[in-house]
Amino acid sequence: MKMDLTLDQWRDLANQLGRMYHESVEGKIVPPVLNDYRWVEKASKCEMTPEELLTVMSIIQMRRITTNVKYNKIVYSFTFYGYTMCIVRMRI
Repeated sequence: MKMDLTLDQWRDLANQLGRMYHESVEGKIVPPVLNDYRWVEKASKCEMTPEELLTVMSIIQMRRITTNVKYNKIVYSFTFYGYTMCIVRMRI
C-alpha cells in the first residue's frame, strides 16, 4: 500500500530523513539513528509505504532507548502522516 501524500509532504519526509542520515553518519547524533541511505532514496522517489515509515520510526526509537543515557536533547521533532517523530541527541 502506498502512502497518499502530496509532493510537499514527500519532500518534507525525504528532507527530514536525509538530515537524520547525514547527522548520524557524521557523528552529530550519537548513537547514529539512521545509517541506511536507502530510506532517504525511497522517500525521495515517493515509494515509501506506511509499513516502511513505521519500520524507520521503530529503528530510530529502538536505537534511542537501548543506550545508557546521561542526558537527552531533542534535535528534531515533527509530526508526519499522523505520527510524531522525535529525534534525540544522546551522550553516553
